Amino acid sequence: MIMRKISQLKQILKTDGNGRPVLKLKPLKETVVNLTTERDYLKLMKILERGKLKGLDGIPPTNMNLWLGKNTCVTVDFDAYSNWNGDFDHGYKERYIKKNYDILSFREYCYEQSITPEMLKEINDCFEERKQK
Repeated sequence: MIMRKISQLKQILKTDGNGRPVLKLKPLKETVVNLTTERDYLKLMKILERGKLKGLDGIPPTNMNLWLGKNTCVTVDFDAYSNWNGDFDHGYKERYIKKNYDILSFREYCYEQSITPEMLKEINDCFEERKQK
């Protein structure tokens, strides 16, 4: 109980009505994140979900598994998909090389969005708490 209160004092991100962190993500035009590990893929899905983005058919990103292996890319140009059936798309890296998209690593994406390791921990903790309930 005491640890929980301490972690609340160190809270960095704003929260929604359920006390979960919320991110304001900026769309990066014609850009994808290359996710070379499933761990980075899962971290990105948590970020997208806390950024209030939805996947195909409105499914929360953490309820989907679109990881295709080390060449998996996820689009982060959310405005381009606003009239589509979700807020982002995914595919193999080669697809986006052919489209001449900018390709960022997970770390570069976090830098572009000003997401710190402390913020990542706070986001991850939110999902861990949800699992325990």
